[in-house]
Order: sequence, then C-alpha cells, then structure tokens
Amino acid sequence: MVGFLSFVILFGVVVFVHELGHFAVGKLARVRVDEFGFGYPPRLFTLGTWGGTTYTINAIPIGGFVKMGEEDDSRPDTMANQAWWVRAAAYLAGPVMNLVLALVCFLAVSMFGQQLLSGRVIIEQIAANSPAQAAGLQVGDYIVSVNGAEVDSSAELTELVARSVGAETSLGIERGGQRLTVSLVPRVNPPAGEGAMGVGINMTDIQATTVRYPLVQAVPLALRQTVGMVRALVEGLVGMVRGTVPAEVTGPVGLYQFTGEVAKTGWANLTSLAALVSINLFVLNLLPIPPLDGFRLLLILVELLRGGRRVAPHTEGVVNAVGMLLLLALMAVVSYHDVARLLSGRSLLP
Repeated sequence: MVGFLSFVILFGVVVFVHELGHFAVGKLARVRVDEFGFGYPPRLFTLGTWGGTTYTINAIPIGGFVKMGEEDDSRPDTMANQAWWVRAAAYLAGPVMNLVLALVCFLAVSMFGQQLLSGRVIIEQIAANSPAQAAGLQVGDYIVSVNGAEVDSSAELTELVARSVGAETSLGIERGGQRLTVSLVPRVNPPAGEGAMGVGINMTDIQATTVRYPLVQAVPLALRQTVGMVRALVEGLVGMVRGTVPAEVTGPVGLYQFTGEVAKTGWANLTSLAALVSINLFVLNLLPIPPLDGFRLLLILVELLRGGRRVAPHTEGVVNAVGMLLLLALMAVVSYHDVARLLSGRSLLP
C-alpha cells in the first residue's frame, strides 16, 4: 500500500505540475480553457465551473490534463487561434514547470537533510566471461577507487563506472590487506542482471551521516544537481541513439515497482526520485515527437519558416492522434517486460 500511494502521489504531482504550467499561461493569455482535470478520465465528478473552466476529478489518479482547444480553430479564443508566441509559451510552460519542480525537490533535500551511507564496497559475485573475471578480480576484493577517484559507497561506484563504459578503466582494489590496480573495459550492453563489469557488490562497515546545507549553499547545489541531471539524461539519449549506451527503458509498471522500493529507503530518496522523474518529463516532452510539446514547438518553427502559414489544426490533430497510438503501443510493450520482471521478483535497485 505504501508503494502504491507513493507512486500515485509522486507521478500525480509531477504530471499535475506539468499541466499546471500549460493552464497558467493559457489563463494569463486569456485563452479559453474548457477543462482542468485532476487525474485522467473517466470522470468521477465535477468540482465546479469558474472563469469559464470546469474543474473535474477523474478516476485514474496520476496527473491531470488541460483542454485548451489546441486543434480547434472554430472559436477565436482557443489555443489554435492564438499568436505563435502565445502557443509557444503555453507549450514550453509545462516542461519548464517540471524543471522548476526538480529544482525545488533537490533544494528541499539539501536543506532538510539527506542520509548518506558510506563504507567499503566488497565484491560478492563475479559473472562468468565478464570483464571482472578477465581482469582477475576475486570474490572478497574491496573496490577502493575508479580511475583514481575514491569509492566509499555502492552508489558512487555505480556512477563512476557508468561514466567509463566502453573505455579502459583503472580499478584500485584491496586484497588481503594489499593495494592492487587492475584494468578492464566496462561493457556497453551487458547481459541482463550482470552490470557493466559483471560483479555483484555489497557494502561493509557502513556509516550513516545526515547532511544539511544552509540556503546560500543549498541553492547553488540544487542548481548543479538539476543541470547535471539534465545533461546526463540528454547524453544518455544521444548515447542510446548512437548505440554507446544500453537502451534500458522502464514503463509505468517498472516505475511503480521502483517507487515502492525507493519509498522504503526514506523521504529524501523519494523526493530525489521525484526530481529525476520530473527532469525526465522535462527532457522527453521537448523531443519533436507527436503528441509531445516538442512536436507542437516544431510545428510553430515550421510555421515561422513558411512565413506564417501554419499546418492545419485538423492535420495536426490527426498526426498527434497517430503519435499517441504509437506511444501507447510502446508503453504496452515496455509494461509487458516490466510485469515479467516484477513477477520474477527481480529488483530495479542496483
């Protein structure tokens, strides 16, 4: 139950904030907003109508939606009949609100405290025919550094190795009280469940430290985390296209499982996950793929290049509908694999 509630609240807030951005700009520009829905249809009940907008509560409690007549040019006050800059501002507002939400989440974690775990990272398993086996690593070895950077947690090791996939990497290890150095090349597309190096790790001598920052330090830290996460996601997408990063995609079922697991580790990690999901929504929504905001922005660019001649709203609506069907089909395939992983009992946590 905790996992379900955490998933509903996290995903609901992230999507709701996105739609709130569209809604706010639409209202400021005096665009006709027919409905602001909390959750997705079917409709459960209507809260009321104010300022020409009907506010509804819907059955699927994740996110929300805004009806502004993006493809309806039959009325002068719909979004379809607004100047290009009004439409661009409205479409950008959703992703920008997700970026702001991520910044607020990171700021909250930095100011109110996050428990950091540190300790020694020990190898407990080595996969056959893996880079770790080829390099001579042994069960019981402690990994103390990656390319000269000290390792004091499993999360830090995972992050450092992820930066080095496909490239020769130097590992500092401790074996029987002696320091050794080995070299290996973390795999770009490892077999499922093995990881880039092919090791199973754990932590020993664990120490927990709660870290809090004052506002003057928390703000720049949250900014760096937000920018760094955006950069990492963009680089990951580029790497997936080029084939240098494994195409690991998680759908709603996988996110539900992952959220439940993270919720058990504390509010700070759950808040950081909300920031990550929000940044994903920021970046992915700017991709020029129908029916995402990035596609609508692309159409505005085409309109400007054509001297103000825009794609007919009806045509835009058809393309967006086809795009939505394709996205739903992709989501169904991804969810199938998520369900298979869930039924097998495998965790999404490293």
